[in-house]
Amino acid sequence: MPNFKDQINQLWEEAKDRDYQTTQEDFANLLGATKNQLKGWLRGSGEPNTELIKKIAQVCNVSVDWLVGNYETNVTNSHSYDEKIKNLPPEMKRIIDFIITSYGKS
Repeated sequence: MPNFKDQINQLWEEAKDRDYQTTQEDFANLLGATKNQLKGWLRGSGEPNTELIKKIAQVCNVSVDWLVGNYETNVTNSHSYDEKIKNLPPEMKRIIDFIITSYGKS
């Protein structure tokens, strides 16, 4: 089962993939941490406090449960999906509803 070290490493890799010029210092600042804190987390020495874990989850658009290793899949905050779905045209909402309904019948 993944742990915080695994998840923060995955988020760091994704950040580098999005912008190859992103530095550890840039990423740490985005998370509200220092570069040294981030380096420690990436090595697996220590974890942030609860408030910082919440902030990291929010900034990276992942759930706190995923971030601390309670889920293996990257579950984004449902609020984020709700907002995106709310702004879709009615036809797209019907398609999403159909997919969700059909998936539940298998």
